[in-house]
Amino acid sequence: MINNKEIEYLYVGGHKCGSTWLHDMIVDHPSVSTPKKKEPFFFDSWYERGFEEYHKLWEGSGIRGEFSTRYFDSRETMKRIHDYNPNLIIIINVRSPTDRIISHYRHQKRLDRNKYKDLKEFIERNKSSVSWSCFGENITNVLEYFPKSQIIVNFFEDIRMFPEDLIRLNYKAIGVDEGHTPLGLKKVSGQGFTPRNQFLEVVRQSVFHFLYDSGFQNVINFLRKAGIGRLYRKINSNKEDEVYKIGNDTISIFKSDLILLIDIVNNSFNGKGVLYIDKWIKELDEQDFKG
Repeated sequence: MINNKEIEYLYVGGHKCGSTWLHDMIVDHPSVSTPKKKEPFFFDSWYERGFEEYHKLWEGSGIRGEFSTRYFDSRETMKRIHDYNPNLIIIINVRSPTDRIISHYRHQKRLDRNKYKDLKEFIERNKSSVSWSCFGENITNVLEYFPKSQIIVNFFEDIRMFPEDLIRLNYKAIGVDEGHTPLGLKKVSGQGFTPRNQFLEVVRQSVFHFLYDSGFQNVINFLRKAGIGRLYRKINSNKEDEVYKIGNDTISIFKSDLILLIDIVNNSFNGKGVLYIDKWIKELDEQDFKG
């Protein structure tokens, strides 16, 4: 039988903004179907395979959705998503642009500690890392195709401080029972670190990618809930002592985008986020970058 049930919610960004935690909290809900891959990147990388192949990622009759972190910075991708289902609930996580880009850099450094001399070199060689941090511009892309009533904007600070309120807001948006309390609600997953032993990190990454590429997302979810990742970080984590420096051009781009984001949040979403954005702008002015 052909599986033609469409997805009903879609996480479109950002990257290194708590997407792993939010994914784990949503798929923990008994009314949600867990896809075989957390980040299939169908609408930008595998679109030509067609929707029939895409829908094979899910089984059962539960609410379906996808988490892919790089959709919202492409108008072409957002148009494809709208053409697929204009009634989708769109989910977006936002974070301080400096914290996001530092987390991205540390993630890449963890994979290959000798690839980049410092953060400035990483930014110079990875222009997409800047565009992925420009939430004002990226949410503007989304608003071209979806009304604000279908868009949920989550702030990273609320994941840290008010996880219960945030997950209930997201449960309500995708149409599932808000009373469910997911496992690991107050434990943020996917946090960056610098490995003490690089060989162990290579082994960990290899095991993860084998499970992910083989479609064992349920095994990955189980290991996360069991606290294996936190135990590993405790065993193989070095204290971070690098001083982060961001060029003036990048700072200027981030400040302009945050001013745009303030307008968007004030006009379209919960104005509480403006307090967080003001703090991010102050950090840029003071060049106080801790990661």
